[in-house]
Amino acid sequence: MQNILAKGYELHRAGRHKQALQHYKSALKQAPKNSDALMLMGILQYELGKHAQAVQYLSKALKQSPNNAAIYYNLGLAYQSQNRLSDAANVYAKANKLEPNNPSTLFCLGSTLVKLGDAELGVSYLRQAQPAMPDNPELSLWLGIGLQINGDLDNAIIALRKVLEREPDSVPAMCALAEMPATYVRPIDALTYVQKAYALAPNAPRVMLRYATFLEKQNKLDEAKALFQGVLNVSTDFVLAEIGLAKIDLAQKKPENAIQRLNGILKKDVSTEMRSEALGVLCKAQARLKQYNAAFETMSIKGAMVSELPQFNHLNKKVIETIFQKTHAWFDSGTQNLTLPNTASNITTPIFFIGFPRSGTTLMEMMLASHPALQTSAELPALGTVLEYANKTLNKSINYPHGLNTLSDDELSKLRALYWNTFEGELEFDPCDKTVVDKNPINILYLPLVRVLFPQAKIIFALRDPRDVCISNMMQNFALNIFMMHMTDMESTAQLYADSMKLYRHSVEALDLSVHEYRYEDLIDDYDKTINNIFSYLGLSLDESVSNYQDTARNSLISTPSYADVSKGLNRRAIGQWKSYTHLMPKALDILADDVKRYGYEEIK
Repeated sequence: MQNILAKGYELHRAGRHKQALQHYKSALKQAPKNSDALMLMGILQYELGKHAQAVQYLSKALKQSPNNAAIYYNLGLAYQSQNRLSDAANVYAKANKLEPNNPSTLFCLGSTLVKLGDAELGVSYLRQAQPAMPDNPELSLWLGIGLQINGDLDNAIIALRKVLEREPDSVPAMCALAEMPATYVRPIDALTYVQKAYALAPNAPRVMLRYATFLEKQNKLDEAKALFQGVLNVSTDFVLAEIGLAKIDLAQKKPENAIQRLNGILKKDVSTEMRSEALGVLCKAQARLKQYNAAFETMSIKGAMVSELPQFNHLNKKVIETIFQKTHAWFDSGTQNLTLPNTASNITTPIFFIGFPRSGTTLMEMMLASHPALQTSAELPALGTVLEYANKTLNKSINYPHGLNTLSDDELSKLRALYWNTFEGELEFDPCDKTVVDKNPINILYLPLVRVLFPQAKIIFALRDPRDVCISNMMQNFALNIFMMHMTDMESTAQLYADSMKLYRHSVEALDLSVHEYRYEDLIDDYDKTINNIFSYLGLSLDESVSNYQDTARNSLISTPSYADVSKGLNRRAIGQWKSYTHLMPKALDILADDVKRYGYEEIK
């Protein structure tokens, strides 16, 4: 019998499967309970695509040899082929326990756990397998996807781009990169990934889903709708396709249809991330139908869910609080007595466009981008990048912001080069030919850095009724970062607004910054005066192309939640929404009261 089995194994390895099958059958006829024969027959059945038979033979083999790691491993492969991922993970774990540190087992266990949503544990196993499999693109793929789920986006991008270095046509890697926030993968690159993936795999549901998402953001609603529906025709498990259709329902003024779709999703057993995405659209639909109590409850539930996401827990909640405290302390220590550098005025200088999120900045960005002398930056985190790499670049700690006044002109030049390197490959024109408008709400934290790097910089600051701002932020499905993570409930959102505005005012006063403030409401109600004042401040004549900002918006890939609105005409629909929620947010209103009064908005009597 052993000779027959050995000959079968030799034929098996040589790829002569039919002959090997006959030998294995002969061996099992003589010894029906031989674990080696059962295992080899199971492996052969798996390779022949007969996965159910493979599971049967391998399960029988386990009964005869319950401590054989190889049987568990191969049974895991067979389970995976049947999409029985939980069963596969269980037997891989048993194989790993019996034979620790086997790279193949670690890889299969880690990738399966990532597929099951346990990305943290899955990544740990993949990391263990990586030294033995450094050039395995499949390992890099699942490592990248797992890191992406965990919120470790910097390392996720490294892993996913490593896949494309070895397999340029890896559709899963391209889709994963396309799903990254715009601050990590710029929208135009994400669209390129998706378009290439769609050309390679036009019928793959995940590819169709990503492409449909871009089409919806470009307001190509009929094309997007057809693709979303095509995804659901393959499988109703693709929740994002249903959410996409709900967004289209809203855009086409059918909030009732959107609510019906979204309630259907929420009745299913879906992930916390998908549930929070659905709730973000649902609260907008409810608000559209003037169901304000329901909308407020929905946005509150959504916020609570966001705080349960792995991406949330990966972020350091203390970063923003520390920046606030250290910057105020620096100012209070007597900034006027600090020697800030007097850099030559001939350096290339951007315009900084700042405003708390949802203050109408995307609308103004499209107007600024329409002017022939200006170009915008797609919210790249250039100042944040400078601070992140400043210590390494200068080979010393600058202890932001306290160490800013210790920087020499040479060191400042290096940091400016680091700033402009962030835009490399991102800008259509050289910054010397067209002035860059660096639009990023989080730059409100980095005004001291603006002062020392670009002393001549002009700053435009967007204002909007703080109460409308907070309501709008609570309704959005933002990509999480150290700033947005503080918007999980109305009180914390209001506090973040109040703290940010306090820091802004302290910065302007202490640093003698050049700032032009405008109100979103004034832009809507008195467009000509407001826009003329802005361009006058910038020292630019008002070009007629600015009034065609809607064309600019339609031809732009907008990464903010405002993409559906800025291509439409000016209207007052978003003004005064807070009035419908006053009875639901008393603590937030108290927090915002000083800013409401300071910026001349209607106070509650």
